[in-house]
Amino acid sequence: MGNKISNLKSSLSFTGHRIVHNPDQTRQKVREISLELIQKGVTSFLVGGALGFDAISSEEILKIRQTKSGIGLTVVLPCRFEAFTLKWSGEEKQRLKNIMSGATETVVLQENYTQDCYKKRNQYLADNSGYCVCYYDLAKFKSGTGQAVRMAGRNNLTIINLF
Repeated sequence: MGNKISNLKSSLSFTGHRIVHNPDQTRQKVREISLELIQKGVTSFLVGGALGFDAISSEEILKIRQTKSGIGLTVVLPCRFEAFTLKWSGEEKQRLKNIMSGATETVVLQENYTQDCYKKRNQYLADNSGYCVCYYDLAKFKSGTGQAVRMAGRNNLTIINLF
């Protein structure tokens, strides 16, 4: 497991839905808010490794890292890669492998999939961040993204919704 980040205001977690309606526009928003928060001292970015918003956010941070030093990306998997991506296509698995290979660190919270492993991952993100940048449709309250955003709120994170 990864080490707890000591200065939470220097860290940001991303969470969002797997389906992103305007990926190019969302990419641009992720880039803009990330650069703005880097100017405010954020250096550590955490992402849950899922498809959709997580992947878009990760790829944007990897691009930013090419021109800005001192920026870290941690991929937080709820369980080992093979269990997490069991139902993914080969292309989707390769996309996550590419993200993980460019990341500073990959944290695997447990070996096998369990019913609560995503909840544990979401709590880890909330516990290790000062900011939560999300792509959250408020109409999807019962979603995993909704759960992650509520956890962030309970932890008093600054929440920025790009939906």
